[in-house]
Amino acid sequence: MLFLVLLLTGPVAQASEDKPKPQGSWQQTVKALESAEVPNDCGRLWQLLWPWAKEGRAEANLALAELVRWNHLTPDGTGKDALARLRLSAGLFKAAAQTGNHQAMLALSDFYGGELFGQPANQELAMCWRMAARDKKQLHECQLLDSEYAVIPTMSILSAEITLLNGSSNSAQCLVPNNDTPQAAITN
Repeated sequence: MLFLVLLLTGPVAQASEDKPKPQGSWQQTVKALESAEVPNDCGRLWQLLWPWAKEGRAEANLALAELVRWNHLTPDGTGKDALARLRLSAGLFKAAAQTGNHQAMLALSDFYGGELFGQPANQELAMCWRMAARDKKQLHECQLLDSEYAVIPTMSILSAEITLLNGSSNSAQCLVPNNDTPQAAITN
């Protein structure tokens, strides 16, 4: 849980505005995430973070991307295979990177450079996102280049797909390997 809390309360979270949302403020969400029962409840993690991710909150997108990547967080109705999770995780990293989130830019660069699965997806995008992580003046160029290649879905596409597939259940589960727990994956 420490890993998740650090993602949510790091420098980006502290520097951003906390506008009231229908489900409460961002700080209320972070406090709910810190509660004892939430770290092992992937459905609750999804319910707390997904509305913020859809609204463009970089910290929520980054946290969900990491939960999908490490805990195999899978929204109900979506694919339970590794490719579906990779696509969702990459899309969430992309959404966070496009807001200027440093950690997400590096993860996206790793994805495009092949460091996540061994084969490069796009070296030009990998270099662009790596440069943007060093100099945010490059962010707009990477956003344009990323939209031109469209290798990873945008947040609006992911949101529409998940709404269509997940319906009104707004639920998810973690498909972590046997003898592993979401708590172990978050703190390691």
